[in-house]
Formats: sequence, structure tokens, C-alpha cells
Amino acid sequence: LFRSRKARSSVRWLFISCLLLILFRQIGSGRVIESWLPALIWFCTLSAAHVGWLPGWKRLLVSAPLQFLGRISYSTYLWHVPLIAVLQTAIWKWQPPKNESELLWWTALCALPATLFVSWISWRLIERPFQRLGLTVAR
Repeated sequence: LFRSRKARSSVRWLFISCLLLILFRQIGSGRVIESWLPALIWFCTLSAAHVGWLPGWKRLLVSAPLQFLGRISYSTYLWHVPLIAVLQTAIWKWQPPKNESELLWWTALCALPATLFVSWISWRLIERPFQRLGLTVAR
């Protein structure tokens, strides 16, 4: 199954890490699917990528859209929660949802493009200039 000793060792380490993740999430949330499903998906995907079972995986990871998401990821991390809060307030004011599912769909529909746009602006106008400044100061 796993051809080399190094591959077996890596997959074993990944398996133990995923079991710990499941254990901690299960204790914290008490929800079975939320505890097992993400860890199971990560374990299968990372194991398959590590041992070469997903040959197209590298092509996907170096694709322009994922490279773009990687560049703006820190801005996305910083902006997504404030944007979601503002958007949900606006949704409640202008289009009150009938239930939580409707609120989720409206929030996702509005927050995804808004977060990507604000993250890109933040990366372009704040992060990138400071990164360039840091490079010139370091020289």
C-alpha cells in the first residue's frame, strides 16, 4: 500500500494527528459529524497527495486561482468576520430572513464576493506596499 518506510511513517503521523483532532473536537462540540468528517477528509486527501495517488493535485495547487487565494489569505482572515457581521446586520434590516437557513444563504451569497473583493483591496493597497517596503529596508 505505502511503498516506502518514510511514507508509512508520514501517514502514521498524519493519522495520529487526525485522531487527536477528532478527540478534541468531539470533546469540545459533542457533535459526531462535525468532529469526524473534517478530519477524515483531511486524512484521506493529505495521505493520497503524499503518496502520489492524486497526480492532478499539484496542478491544482499551483493554479492561478489558488495562488490568488493564497496571496490574499491573510487579508481574508482579517476581514471575513467584520464583513459577515456588517452584512448580516444589513440583511436583517433590508431583507429579514424567515429562518436560519435563509440567513445562511443570504450571508454566503453576499459575504463571499465581498470578502474576496475587500481582501484583494487590502492586499493590494496595504499588504503589498508594506512587503515591498520591508524588502527595500532589508537590503
